[in-house]
Amino acid sequence: MKYYLLAYGRDLGTRDQVKSCLDSLPGVISWRSELPYTFFIQSELDAITLGKAIVECLQPKGKPRMIITELLSKQSWGWLTSWEFLGRKTE
Repeated sequence: MKYYLLAYGRDLGTRDQVKSCLDSLPGVISWRSELPYTFFIQSELDAITLGKAIVECLQPKGKPRMIITELLSKQSWGWLTSWEFLGRKTE
C-alpha cells in the first residue's frame, strides 16, 4: 500500500466534489483530510494512474493545478493527526 498527498487548487473542484470522487474510485482504499485543499490518500495505484483517475472523475475545465506525491520517506516530518492513518508513529 502507498500513501499520497493530494494538494490541489480550486480549479480541480470543490472539497465535496473531490471527496465524492475519491469515494467512487476503486483504486482508493481510504482517505483523510485535515488541511484545506489537501487529502491524504491510501492506494495501491501509482501516482500517475491515481492522478489521471482523479482528473477523469472530476472532469475539470482545462488543466487543474494539483500535485500528488508519495509520502513517508525517511525525511518526512510534521505535526498531523493523520500520522496514525499514515502508519507512522508520532514522536
